[in-house]
Amino acid sequence: MTKPVKVSEGVTKKVLKPGQESPCVSQGAVVTVAVTGKLTDKDQLYQGMRARKHFWSTKDYGMRPLTFTAGIGQIVQGLDEGIMTMCLMEKSRIKMDSSKGYGAAGAPMWKIPPNAKLTFETTILKIKEPTP
Repeated sequence: MTKPVKVSEGVTKKVLKPGQESPCVSQGAVVTVAVTGKLTDKDQLYQGMRARKHFWSTKDYGMRPLTFTAGIGQIVQGLDEGIMTMCLMEKSRIKMDSSKGYGAAGAPMWKIPPNAKLTFETTILKIKEPTP
């Protein structure tokens, strides 16, 4: 494992398992990922209750890997920025400040409190480069 590196202001990435040298994610690529989202501060409370182990995972029963277009804002900003630095089959832990996550609003549907820092463990499963 490597040490965390700064991706952008408020976002860091730690490579847990290096991927292939190419292809790597680029803006506009259609990317399929396995991802698990957690609160960085496991003791943070949501409406007086302790947070669950994770708030969302493509590995949960009935879920499928997530497919989206990278770099155009279809997912949480910090996760998008972190994924844009990854290559095929890479597994990384992406941490972000609340400003790059759900901010002051939080995400009530996933019981994410306001101003929560988030951590996503992400593996790039597939990359389809954009067609010119």
